[in-house]
Amino acid sequence: NAQYAKGHGAEFSHWAADTHPDRGVLPIIRVNGNRQDVVGDGCLALFSFRDILVAWLDFRLTCGNSDNILQRNLFITLESMEMIAIIRLLAIMHLTIVLPWRWIVAKTHTLGDQGWSERDMNRIYDLFDSAMAKVVADGSKWLDQEFMMSIWGDVVDELPEFEEYLDSFYNQKSNLVAGSKKKADMKPVVKETIAELFHPTRKEVMETHDMCCTLASKMAARAMLELRDPKKAAHNFLAAADGIHSAKYVTEPERKALMGHKANTSDSESIHAMMTSFLETGGR
Repeated sequence: NAQYAKGHGAEFSHWAADTHPDRGVLPIIRVNGNRQDVVGDGCLALFSFRDILVAWLDFRLTCGNSDNILQRNLFITLESMEMIAIIRLLAIMHLTIVLPWRWIVAKTHTLGDQGWSERDMNRIYDLFDSAMAKVVADGSKWLDQEFMMSIWGDVVDELPEFEEYLDSFYNQKSNLVAGSKKKADMKPVVKETIAELFHPTRKEVMETHDMCCTLASKMAARAMLELRDPKKAAHNFLAAADGIHSAKYVTEPERKALMGHKANTSDSESIHAMMTSFLETGGR
């Protein structure tokens, strides 16, 4: 990533506030580094206001700015069926797979009093693998709200905090409308975005259905292959891969002994993150 600000974010924000003052938008953030989940983060926000962004690009390109190659290419890309389809699929993945998985990894060490152990993470791998197998057989499952939002099934029922988090994010999270900083102007943008992802009203999103089904099946098949890759740690937690930390081999004493233990590497990675920030900014 180039380490400098670029683009026309401020101009777009002012235009959106003037032309869509009642439209709630997810914030645009800039991320440095190589976070693997940053694509999903970006696709959720991009899907939520892609139509507004395309309208702004059209405005710019028809107002004597047609020689801007970057804006013209972005306009063409964001209007393509393939791009709309992949943005839709990745936004659904982020909402229903990445965010729940991220939460439970971060909170595992605090859930011991609810009977959850670090070794119970193998259940997450098995549930995900099972869901992907169904998507491989029927790609339309990825576009089925009831199916995608019930992937974690029993785990949600067992962990009240997990259920509370999902309900809060999906149904109660609010964001400001374009150009406003008043709390009174906040709208449930995530809930509205979820509705459009699974039950689209925009013509261009509706037309991606068949392509999404085809792509979803291929994405799910690839995910299952990645889980079984012996070179990656994930296979150690998967029962279908005969993983050493899978439900097949974890004993109850081992499971109980690891209650209250972390399921992430935040402690060690925070040191690397701190040093990276120092090297990038020179301590400023």
